[in-house]
Amino acid sequence: MSSLDSEERQSPSSLDRNLGRMMGKFYRPWYRRPFPWLVLLLVLVGAGRVALTPLADRWARQALSELANFKADYRDLEIFSFPPVAVLDGVTVEDDAGNPVLGIERLEVHTTWSDVLRATVLGAAPSVNLRVSRPRVTLTGDAPVFLADELRGWLEGRREVHVALTSIEDGDILVGAEGSARPETWMSKVRASIQRSPSDGSATMRGTAALLGSGETSFTLGFPASDSDPATGELQVSYLSLADLYLFLDGTPPARDKAPGTLAVGARFKLEGSVVSGLLRTSTAGLEARDLPPRLLQRLRTRLSAAAPFVDAHRRRTSDPAEFALRGTVTPASTGTWLKSLSATRAFFVEGVGGAVAALPDSALESPQPAAAPEAQASSSAAAVIAGSNVNAAP
Repeated sequence: MSSLDSEERQSPSSLDRNLGRMMGKFYRPWYRRPFPWLVLLLVLVGAGRVALTPLADRWARQALSELANFKADYRDLEIFSFPPVAVLDGVTVEDDAGNPVLGIERLEVHTTWSDVLRATVLGAAPSVNLRVSRPRVTLTGDAPVFLADELRGWLEGRREVHVALTSIEDGDILVGAEGSARPETWMSKVRASIQRSPSDGSATMRGTAALLGSGETSFTLGFPASDSDPATGELQVSYLSLADLYLFLDGTPPARDKAPGTLAVGARFKLEGSVVSGLLRTSTAGLEARDLPPRLLQRLRTRLSAAAPFVDAHRRRTSDPAEFALRGTVTPASTGTWLKSLSATRAFFVEGVGGAVAALPDSALESPQPAAAPEAQASSSAAAVIAGSNVNAAP
């Protein structure tokens, strides 16, 4: 009986101890709970972002002020932590005279914390993705070449950054000329992506645009990792209205009873150093030779060749009446591949319009006949141009 009584007397204390252990699991000190540490981490991240944004803003403005011949500025800078993203709003670049050269409504730089840690601890080049929203590029005189050369020198000595992917949304390319009241939009609604290969470092740019407002345009540009290797390009323009071409050149279309004609251009070229060569095909619908007189073609050539780098090219016929070969040189030869490819694209478009007139039969000058079903002809012509440009390999 004594042993049983002792067990009964000890049982309450044993129950208390067990109850205390169980309650201790729920009522741990604050420093042993995950939630307070999570709140503290969020507070530190928020405080770090608030403290880091002014420092990053000061560094960015000081770095942009080092451009000697151009004035670069932006409206606002924001930094986000998860994931790490830097956002620049209202980026503008102007020359010494105050003329706009480049404008970006919103520029986003995306990366990951692993890239940030590798760059901080190991000194490795971080990998970033860029999102460029509503860029506006104005091509006038030597400003594009000077800006590219200055940016190249500005980047020397700074930490290398590997840009894996660039996305361009709703961009415009304007072309200005002496004597013109304002720059005219050559390409609008540009949507493109630039992806760099991790294996060899080459880059490929694919995109679409509206050329002169109505021309449905698609393009592909290939850029090698080394400037010694050739760059390639493809351009396809369809349903380009003659009325939009006249408006681009500050003129009015000829008065006609029928709907304005359309033309299509397909080109494929190769750029080796300062030499550009390629093939282009043209097609027209509801178009007569008198609609594109030589003075109009010369005005178009002058307008689109008003910005460096300049292309001196010559067009010659091939066995196909609708196909032409083009070969020329780009000056200055030291210009970067990106700008030279853009100038080559402009040159092939101009020569494509000229080739469209040259491909018209002589009977169109003597007794022009109204085109039947211009929309249907335009559709078949554009398809022929695209098919022809895909068949012919780049020279």
